[in-house]
Amino acid sequence: MKDYVWKFDCRHFDGYKPCKPYFSDRSTCDKCNGHYDPIKERILLIKLDALGDVLRTTPLSYALKKKYPNSYLTWLTKDTSSPILKNNHYIDRILIYKPDINNQLTVEKFDILINLDKNIDIAALATLLNADKKLGFGLNGYGKIYPMNDGAKDHYNICLDNFGKGISNTKTHQEMAFETAEIPYNGEEYVFELGKEESEFANDFYKKHINNDLKIVGINPGASSRYPHKRWTTEGYRSLIERISNEMNVNLLLFGGLEEIETSKIIKSGLEDKLIDTGNNNSLLEFASLLNLCNIVVTGDTSAMHLAIALKKKVVALFGPTRPNEIDLYGRGQKISGKVECLGCYEVIPCIKDAASLPNCMQTISVDEVYNTIKSLL
Repeated sequence: MKDYVWKFDCRHFDGYKPCKPYFSDRSTCDKCNGHYDPIKERILLIKLDALGDVLRTTPLSYALKKKYPNSYLTWLTKDTSSPILKNNHYIDRILIYKPDINNQLTVEKFDILINLDKNIDIAALATLLNADKKLGFGLNGYGKIYPMNDGAKDHYNICLDNFGKGISNTKTHQEMAFETAEIPYNGEEYVFELGKEESEFANDFYKKHINNDLKIVGINPGASSRYPHKRWTTEGYRSLIERISNEMNVNLLLFGGLEEIETSKIIKSGLEDKLIDTGNNNSLLEFASLLNLCNIVVTGDTSAMHLAIALKKKVVALFGPTRPNEIDLYGRGQKISGKVECLGCYEVIPCIKDAASLPNCMQTISVDEVYNTIKSLL
């Protein structure tokens, strides 16, 4: 075992096949031609989902590499989120969370573990893993999630008080994630890059459907089925599309996923000549590549919003049950919130406005307000 220890800390060595330098100049460990690259810190970052939360955690990958330049960063995530991380060159290894991954992780040794998921199973895993320093959220002997370091306490307390600390909080998700990781936040942006294949897909779409110099406005009416009240009204989107097409000389792209097939049909009905449908069956990266064609994106608090932010697009973001103060548009857009006193409930209880047959948060956002915001940003 002692004969191999010096190799184990080299980032090129994996123990079951020749390393990458071997294939360039036939370097072997005993005759290494200057390729030896020792790892100083082994860091495990845990952020599984949701997609938007994974995206807005990516600034931390850059900050970690800046603070620990000789580190080896492993990111544990779900398969559905992995595509947005694959071109992130600050991440050394992406591990997909599945039942058998626990065996591997419990054997490995980490210098720093950062768990940003407040999930019982993941918190338990973070508590069990072997790491010298643990940051974020773990699971205690009472079976309760708890903050493992002082930096995680603020985020922990905010999540327990929707109508108090949640509303009064002025920190973005990034600021809280950086605090948890014990790294100063300096406005670091999302880390996300499209590959060649996705860029070619978008270029082909542009040539087939657009091919002119007019600006492009993207309309994304979707929202997670988990939070249906994050979706603005179908009537609002239809009226907005009609007004834009009548008063602005732009291309209008309609976005949607598999959950929005019926919504897209309703929105498009009678408006087919006013907008270009991007389809509902695009892969995540294809969807992102089409968003990248836009000059401005109108969307609720969804993964599309985070992708647009990551692509540095101007964004008109519509908020209802989720908290706008936690989102950083980096000065490239504007947030529009519903006009109700219960804003920011995260739908943890049945909507009291629906129960009283009153306009809910998203229904109080007007077409005029959204249209004028788009006009001011174009």
